[in-house]
Amino acid sequence: MYYERLFQPIQIGSLRLPNRVMMGAMHTNFEEHPNALALLTEFYQARTSVGLIVTGGISPSDNGRLYTGAQALLSDADLALHKGLTNAVHQADGRIALQILHAGRYAKISQPVSVTNEPSRINPVAPVELSHDGILDIIKDHARCAKLAEAAGYDAIEIMGSEGYLLSTFISPLLNSRADQWGGQLANRARLPIEVVKAIKAACNLPIIYRISAADLMPKANSVEEVQQLIAWLEEAGIDAVNLGIGWHESPVPTIATSVPRAGFASLAAQLTSKVPMILSNRIAMPDDADRVLATTNADMVSLARPLLADPNWLIKAKHDPLAINTCIACNQACLDRAFVGKPVGCMVNPNLNHTPLPNQAAKKVAVIGGGVAGLSCAVTAAKMGHQVTLYEQCDHLGGQLRLAAMVPGKEDYHELLRYFQHNLAKYNVTIKLNATLENPSLFDKVVWATGVQPKWPAEAEPEVLNYQQAFAKPREQLGQRVIVIGGGPIAVDFCQYLYGPHKYKQHWGIQGTEVMLAKPSPSEINVTLLQRGTESPHKKLGKTTGWAHWASLKKQGLDHRQGCEFILIEPNKVVFKQGDHKTTLTADTIVCCIGQNSNQAPTGSITIGGCRNAQAIDAERAIREGYECALTLL
Repeated sequence: MYYERLFQPIQIGSLRLPNRVMMGAMHTNFEEHPNALALLTEFYQARTSVGLIVTGGISPSDNGRLYTGAQALLSDADLALHKGLTNAVHQADGRIALQILHAGRYAKISQPVSVTNEPSRINPVAPVELSHDGILDIIKDHARCAKLAEAAGYDAIEIMGSEGYLLSTFISPLLNSRADQWGGQLANRARLPIEVVKAIKAACNLPIIYRISAADLMPKANSVEEVQQLIAWLEEAGIDAVNLGIGWHESPVPTIATSVPRAGFASLAAQLTSKVPMILSNRIAMPDDADRVLATTNADMVSLARPLLADPNWLIKAKHDPLAINTCIACNQACLDRAFVGKPVGCMVNPNLNHTPLPNQAAKKVAVIGGGVAGLSCAVTAAKMGHQVTLYEQCDHLGGQLRLAAMVPGKEDYHELLRYFQHNLAKYNVTIKLNATLENPSLFDKVVWATGVQPKWPAEAEPEVLNYQQAFAKPREQLGQRVIVIGGGPIAVDFCQYLYGPHKYKQHWGIQGTEVMLAKPSPSEINVTLLQRGTESPHKKLGKTTGWAHWASLKKQGLDHRQGCEFILIEPNKVVFKQGDHKTTLTADTIVCCIGQNSNQAPTGSITIGGCRNAQAIDAERAIREGYECALTLL
């Protein structure tokens, strides 16, 4: 299928773009690396097929830095990196915009500033309320930064006015309780963003994109009608495009997790209008999503960020081979979870972040034993390098535990990863043998074992008790109305969510229009009890940016969670355990053990990857990376 709409040119101010796909701002933490220019050059040059690249947020002032030492553009002394970067992008026939971001109360610095002194729940340091003169300095800082960006050779400016950063907090009726000219009525709350736009317009000749908070997804937020008014005022001030941001980083609902529906906020782009091009972001993972947005809403462009981590050639493949796209599944494991702790970003589904050419090697006959995610990664990478690969799987299907993950409500996009691997197995002529084991290793030059894991078994459990693999294999309704889950790790959490079944995202999280109604939880009809040996909350073992959402979802549905359990007996329908000196007996329709995993055995001295190599804390990110890295060593 050819997605014609994606490839139509578009004009943003004086800048003509060759297509309708923008790479949204991502702070990669390459920006602060000692080798920043080389890292950013490679990263951005790999992605110049999109119409416009937007940098990660660059502060216009010291008090707006994301964290101590984060990049800021304050004077001519800071231009060298930026000139090198714009030159590199232009040499690759790309276009690049600088995002000006004042972190406001999210700044991890000694003294952040904000619209008021109200602290954020995601930053322990309370901000100082900006004075009138301080606000005027903010305006001057933005103008100076934009002028420097023009001198550095950038093609456009994006102003960050969304996601809970400084400018969006001024617009917010939740936070802006000021009694001066910068607060109160909407016109006053919007004064700072409007003055920033005017000042930038006067300081430089670059097109201006304003990233507006189309939906704060906070308990109190501007209505759609108020957002529409804000867009109109910003247009009058001189913006050349408006980019619709969704949610604040401190929103009590997930906005960047895999459980967020793809293009789930496209309805806002259908309700809002603009005289300038409108750009929509948030969970636009595949060309179908982008095409639907452009066809059915008022959006003129789409913005992708994480999908271009997953596949730098997303747009090229959209034109020639959409099924070959390595799809972002919004897991956040190697990107945002790393970014928010100051580590350089990676990608779970794409260990070759910039599609660095694979080394040319003499073709070998390679056998990969195991069709789980580690084996798939190794087989595909080795085949791309020219090896003759045969993949053995003892079951009648590929995917291993990846298939189980895709059964969890909110993680359905894991099917996309399996589709990607299967497409490439066919494309690179991998021989697949199902219901098979390797009988004659001597036929191959290299044999890689990726036989995965098997569930651990508690000594207190009778043989008839189900492990998680057996339980996932059963239809949900066969497990009954009351289920006890033994465990406290990610698999136990996933299985609890599987038991509760799918839910409607906006209804589940209380999203109404642009805000969140903090309604009381409405427990599920299914009664789930999670019994855990340890005392550390399960959500701490999950992803930094997504774990809280998975755990909050379970609690909303009525999960009964008990910690510090010393098990005495685990039968198919009964569990006996102690908490301290208190002994408890619980009964259920089904008991399921999710207490961890052991490695499946491989011959001594053989090449092993994934859970087969080490079952401790194995996840898809490590399995894919080890499969990829192993293939590179098959010399």
